[in-house]
Amino acid sequence: MPPHGKCHKSCSTLVHPDCRWSGYHTMHRTARWRQAQISLAQFQWKAHCMLQKRSGKNASQKFSALLMLEVPIFTRSNHPAFNPQLSFLDYQRYSVWSITEEQAARHKKSTKSECTFSDKVRHLFFATLASMNGKRHRESSAAKIDGRTLQRILLFRYDAIGDYICTTPVLRWLKTAHPHLQIDVVSSYRNDTLVRADFNVAHAYPIHPRAGIHFSWIPLLRATRAAEYDAIFALVYTRTSKAALLASLISSKAKKIAAQHDKRSEIYSLVFDYQVPIVAYEEHYSRTMLRMATHSIDFPDAAPPNNLPTYLSVRAINAEPVVQLVQQHNLDFSVTSEHLFVDGKPATVMLPSFSGRPYCIVNIAASRLKPDCIWSAEQVTQMCKILVKSYPDLMIFVTGALSEHKQVQAIVKTVSDARCQPLMIGLLEVAVAIAGAKFVLTPDTAIVHIASAAGVPVVGLYSQLRSIAEWYPYQSPFALLLSPNEGSINHIPLARVEEALEQLLSETKISL
Repeated sequence: MPPHGKCHKSCSTLVHPDCRWSGYHTMHRTARWRQAQISLAQFQWKAHCMLQKRSGKNASQKFSALLMLEVPIFTRSNHPAFNPQLSFLDYQRYSVWSITEEQAARHKKSTKSECTFSDKVRHLFFATLASMNGKRHRESSAAKIDGRTLQRILLFRYDAIGDYICTTPVLRWLKTAHPHLQIDVVSSYRNDTLVRADFNVAHAYPIHPRAGIHFSWIPLLRATRAAEYDAIFALVYTRTSKAALLASLISSKAKKIAAQHDKRSEIYSLVFDYQVPIVAYEEHYSRTMLRMATHSIDFPDAAPPNNLPTYLSVRAINAEPVVQLVQQHNLDFSVTSEHLFVDGKPATVMLPSFSGRPYCIVNIAASRLKPDCIWSAEQVTQMCKILVKSYPDLMIFVTGALSEHKQVQAIVKTVSDARCQPLMIGLLEVAVAIAGAKFVLTPDTAIVHIASAAGVPVVGLYSQLRSIAEWYPYQSPFALLLSPNEGSINHIPLARVEEALEQLLSETKISL
């Protein structure tokens, strides 16, 4: 354990003396500090491997047993979202960050003495955008928009795949309340395939996900400036300045809605008519997105949108290779979720059912923006060997991003068993394959939300407690493991993963 002291020279934040072994307890979230956490995780993982090599199996087992004491398993029986008597404050010992401080940060108002140079520049920027919109100042609107008057709205979802899936309750609510409403989406190069397959979306305009201005904005502005949108939803948590600039360039008249920033709500009110408060650990991201819509739009005759589920939409052409795969390996395939659609129709009607060998999906892919959720090839290989040995009738398909083709092939080759095969197909094809699986084993990434929409049980590997609070599988059974080190999920012992799987299978009464 490093000594009690400052995290680095430019920071006055002290390291908490009682922090858990995995790292420092500090609220100073900087890129330098995050990288230090990741480096610490890599160092500890190498130390574990070295200990295993030098001291033999017994020492390794002792080390793993120590780690297992620090690796909680969250299911619906102990997750606060499903147990009102529980709070994530009860699990503070598993978080490097202070939960109460993160929640309080959303309510803290900045004072003039706290106004930095960057804040002054940002204020000038937003004042310029307000001038572009024909207004010197915007007061936050108290009255909601009458949804019956809307004809066209635009949603900003130019980020990740999982973010879009968790936004689908918004589209479902809008289209149910107003079937003739035109919904367009500004997507990203990462999630555009999924957005275009959504039967509730009229037009999708993909742009590069980078923070700054990009050439991909040119076709977007050409297509949207003439659309005369009634409302623009910036359904993004970060880079609000980018959202404000895009919204102002697209329309000066449209009502603009965004998440409320903890310290800059006054500045952002120069552009956004509605700002919806967000508090850490309080609700699933899907509910937050839906609340952003219901906070600003009112449909007097519509039913209350209580806990609308996420959904997933694919095309019939995406199902064809999966059906061939199922027949080739004589797999058990049956879709039961009411929230998976094929060409806008329920998948339960559109997809055939087959009886045969049960199968699961093991995903290795994770966003490059979340290096702490990258599952090492060595860990995946060992996990697949455990599955092969423990479940003689189970077929295991290893999947990942198309760029991870060689890594997936190497894992399958090392496992060296006919029941472990690679599954390197497109995103929507993987979604169909997941819909028929008995369970999915994956890091905290988009696959969690695909499986959730398909109603498939999830064993998830998470690095942060807040992600378990806000990004759990929204509508499917789950067993989520929290790494003892926020720097890497590779500190989760495989014996603990196996235990989580057994617990999930027992709770769901799935027989393999």
